Amino acid sequence: MKTINKTMMILLAAAAMSPVYAQVQEEVKQKSIENLSELAKTEGSSDNRKNLTLKSGKVLKHAYILSRKPNGVNIAHDDGASFYKFSDMPEEVQKIFKYDQEEAAAYEKKVEKSKKAAAKKEEADRQKKEQAMKESADRIKNEKIFKQQASIKEMELRLAELERRAATMDRHIEENRRDKVSLAGIDNRGGVVSVWGGGLTRIRGNNQTAGVVNDMRRENKDLEPKRDNIEVDIINLKLKIDAEKYSLEKLMKTDSMSVVPW
Repeated sequence: MKTINKTMMILLAAAAMSPVYAQVQEEVKQKSIENLSELAKTEGSSDNRKNLTLKSGKVLKHAYILSRKPNGVNIAHDDGASFYKFSDMPEEVQKIFKYDQEEAAAYEKKVEKSKKAAAKKEEADRQKKEQAMKESADRIKNEKIFKQQASIKEMELRLAELERRAATMDRHIEENRRDKVSLAGIDNRGGVVSVWGGGLTRIRGNNQTAGVVNDMRRENKDLEPKRDNIEVDIINLKLKIDAEKYSLEKLMKTDSMSVVPW
């Protein structure tokens, strides 16, 4: 088998060196040029498709021109369609298509300039869009901050009112307790009483003294549960204010673009 392969290689080498082989190659080349000449006339038409052999050796079967540019052609063939530059084609192909190197270079320079201008415009548009989005996000963030600050202010005013009411109740409860002791003690020594309202009043008889003491006891009995409820409201409101302040501080440190769910 090795002897046969070696013999075949010798025969092929000899054939490549023979005048007949050279003549066949020239005929193939000439046929390719003829096909290219026909191909150059087929722009925009799929009739009379020809094979086109490129400089790389790749063959585009049944090729025809889709469009032409100064630096190359768009060619459709059996395997699809592609753009091929004249500079990548054999010299005979360049001649057939009347390739002008300077014209192609000027065209490519113009295309490159257009691409750069388009890219620059696209970048400017992108930045403009981002700026608009950021401004919108900043506005939304500021609105959220303003609403949260207003909510905290409202809760702080409500807290101040609750604390004022609690202090008033504490004062009344404490005065009732103090004056109840004063009534019980002084009446036993002569009927002179210190009334919880702040003045001095003379009360005659144990029944009247007992009535005032009972009134004070009933008032405290009503006030103390209300005072306890207010204290619970104060504690809950303080917790809510602290939570809102923490949320506000976090919001103010957050990037605007993260605040808005785009």
